[in-house]
Amino acid sequence: MRLADCCVFLIALVGCLAVGCSRSNPEPSPLPVVSVPGDASPGLRAALDGLPSPDPKRRSLSVQQIGEAAATGESVTPILLQCLGDPNHLVRMRVVQVLGTLDDQAAIPPLIDRLKDPSEDRDVRARAAESLGKLEATEAVEPLVAAMDDMFWHIRYDAIVALGRIGDRRAEAVLQRAFEYDPDFDNRETAKQVLTRWQAEDDADGPDSSSDG
Repeated sequence: MRLADCCVFLIALVGCLAVGCSRSNPEPSPLPVVSVPGDASPGLRAALDGLPSPDPKRRSLSVQQIGEAAATGESVTPILLQCLGDPNHLVRMRVVQVLGTLDDQAAIPPLIDRLKDPSEDRDVRARAAESLGKLEATEAVEPLVAAMDDMFWHIRYDAIVALGRIGDRRAEAVLQRAFEYDPDFDNRETAKQVLTRWQAEDDADGPDSSSDG
C-alpha cells in the first residue's frame, strides 16, 4: 500500500513539474513578416536578410543597418514600423532608437503609442520618450507630461530631457514639480537645467516686441 502511495505521489510530482516547465518556457512568439519594397537597394535588402534570424542580437543589428540605409535616401520608416512587432524587447528598443535618428514625422504616432503602452517594456518606453524629444514632436508634449508620473525614474528622466528639447512651455509646471519633488537627484537636476535654460532664452528674447513702439 505504501509503495502504491509513493507511485501516485511520484506521478503527481512529475505532472506538476511538466506543467511548471511548460509555463516557464512558453512557445516563442512569431516574428513579424516584413515586406521588402520593390525598389529596395541591394544594401537595404542585405540588411533585411537578418530580420528572420532566431537570434535577437542579429535582428537588432539588422535594424541598425536598416536605419543606416536611410542616409542613402532609402525610405525605411515603414520597414522599421513593421519591426515594432518583434517579440523581443531589445529589438523593439533598437527600433525606437533608430526611429529617433530619422527626420520622419510618420514615426511620431507609433512612438507615442509605445510610450503610453503600460504593457510595453520600460526600457522601450524610455527610448521612445528619448526619440520623441529628438524629433521635437510637439504633439508628444501631453504624453511626455503624463510620463513624468511614471514609477520608473529613467522614463521620467527621458521625458524631462525630451520636453527640454521640444521647448514647449506647457511643460513648465510639471518640470518645476520635478525639480522640487522628484525622488531621483539626477531628475531634479536635469529639470532644473531645463528650466534655467528656458528662463535664459526668455530673458534673451526680451519683452514682447509684437506691439509697435
